[in-house]
Amino acid sequence: MNKKLFICEKPSQAKDIARVLSVTKRREGYIDNTDTIVTWCLGHLLETAKPERYCDNIKPWRIEKLPIIPEQWHMEPVHRVKKQLTIVKDREQNNFPFLV
Repeated sequence: MNKKLFICEKPSQAKDIARVLSVTKRREGYIDNTDTIVTWCLGHLLETAKPERYCDNIKPWRIEKLPIIPEQWHMEPVHRVKKQLTIVKDREQNNFPFLV
């Protein structure tokens, strides 16, 4: 049986949604029961990569080197919430369908 996964913006929103859905088992980084998981993002979990990742010659930085328009954008974890990103990814990788 697949579980439903709700990803909220912040813990307080997740707590409210979990209460309404009668999801009560508190875990590290999420709340669940037999058929539902509610987790949260703690703000932004990913950010665009720094310019140096796209252009080796960007340092020293100068206005003349702009604009930087990469062919493919790269995302990197926000360091302060990396643990929560791992929790959200682990829940998603268990084949839970997303609900918005």
